[in-house]
Amino acid sequence: MKIIKFIMLMGLVLSLSACTESKEHEVTFEEQIKKELDKNLNNGYDVIIDYDLKDDYVFVFYRETGIGTLSVSVLKQNKEGLNLILSESLFAGTMVVGNGETPYITVVQTEDSSIEQVEVKGVPARYVSYIDSPVEGVTLAKSYWVSYNYTEPTIEDIVIMNK
Repeated sequence: MKIIKFIMLMGLVLSLSACTESKEHEVTFEEQIKKELDKNLNNGYDVIIDYDLKDDYVFVFYRETGIGTLSVSVLKQNKEGLNLILSESLFAGTMVVGNGETPYITVVQTEDSSIEQVEVKGVPARYVSYIDSPVEGVTLAKSYWVSYNYTEPTIEDIVIMNK
């Protein structure tokens, strides 16, 4: 009876150690994103702020190294992994980014706290807020609205609603 318990215990220990070993070599999705950005961005990035998944695309928002501006990169997911499709620095105000191959990204950056909602083509945009620390000892509350569309929005398609 003791031999059977010992064999069962050894089997459990071996199976647990095998599970632990395989997880050590796995690369997380966020690590894949960072690796692709590191490989392709000339200026690099300080911090990833947010990312969204839409179909086969990953939209990564980050603070660009040196400049400190909000930037976006579009990665396409395929069998080989992630491939960078485009990157763009986003400046204050409203910008539409896309190249026809990817969904168009509409980003509204503003310091106006009276904005209650942004709609693009009649669909509410997603609100993202984050704390930015561009230099040591300084923290700033920042935010933006983001929307994704398969057709390029016009200025008339973007509606900013105040409180």
